[in-house]
Amino acid sequence: MLGRAETLLTRLPADQPLRGAEVGVARGAMSAALLCARPRLHLLLVDSWLPLTAQPVTYRETGDRFARLSVGEQAANRAAAAAATAFASARREILAMPSVEAAACVPTTSLDFVFLDGDHSEPGVAADLAAWAPRVRAGGWLGGHDYLHTAAYPFGVIAAVTAAAAHAGWQIETDRDHTWFVRLGLHGRS
Repeated sequence: MLGRAETLLTRLPADQPLRGAEVGVARGAMSAALLCARPRLHLLLVDSWLPLTAQPVTYRETGDRFARLSVGEQAANRAAAAAATAFASARREILAMPSVEAAACVPTTSLDFVFLDGDHSEPGVAADLAAWAPRVRAGGWLGGHDYLHTAAYPFGVIAAVTAAAAHAGWQIETDRDHTWFVRLGLHGRS
C-alpha cells in the first residue's frame, strides 16, 4: 500500500490544499498514508465493500481476492478503513457505494487526483476511467494500480487503460508497485 501512496505523493504538491479520491479503499492503508503525508488534503474514500454475491461477474472472474469476500469480511474492511483514517475525519469522506455511482456525486473538474484500484476487470476499469476522468481538473492526475501486474490474474487494467489513453491522447507513465498515471489536460484531449 505505502509504495502506491509514495508513487502518487511524488506527483502532488506538499504545501497546497488538495482534493482527491481513492477508488478501491479496502482497509484504508493507502488513504491513511495520503492523509498523513498531506495535511491539507481532503480525500474521498470510495469503495462499495460489496460481498462476493453482489460483485459484478466480470470482476469476480478476475480472481481478485477483494471480489471474493464475505459480508462480514467486507464490513470489517470498511470499519478498518474508517478507523485508519479517523485521525483525519474532518478531511475525509467515505462513499460506500459503487465507483461509477460515487463519481456521479462529484462535480466535474473538482479533484486534483483520482487513484483507481477497485474493479480490475476490463469493463470495470473502462467504466471507472469514463466516470472519474471528467472529475479531475486540467493538470491533475488520474492513476491506479495493477497496470503491469501480470501475475496469474486475468486483470483488465492494461487493456482498459491503454485503450482509454489511445482514445484520449493520454501519455501513460508507469511507476513502482505496478502503478500508472496520466496527467490530464496537458497531453492530448483529456
